[in-house]
Amino acid sequence: MTGKRIVLITLVAVFLFALVAHVGIELSYASNKPRLAQAEIGRVFPITINHGSIVYVSQEELRRLHSVQACAIYAMLASFVGIGILKLSTRDIWN
Repeated sequence: MTGKRIVLITLVAVFLFALVAHVGIELSYASNKPRLAQAEIGRVFPITINHGSIVYVSQEELRRLHSVQACAIYAMLASFVGIGILKLSTRDIWN
């Protein structure tokens, strides 16, 4: 297996992992977080998630959501750019 092929497979894997992480945390929050505020445990921050569902989270949960989403977006963007550079630098990226 050539070095270019290994790099390409790695970049595609990073992209897919980041996409699953981004979608996964939204689906997890949509199904596991309350639909009504729970002031006694700090879940008072409403967020719109998963195509319009409103759930309430704590400040820590909100920070975690934003961190995962930002990291996933940056990882997808970086891998997409890496694949583009690899494609521009060689005729056939699979060989």
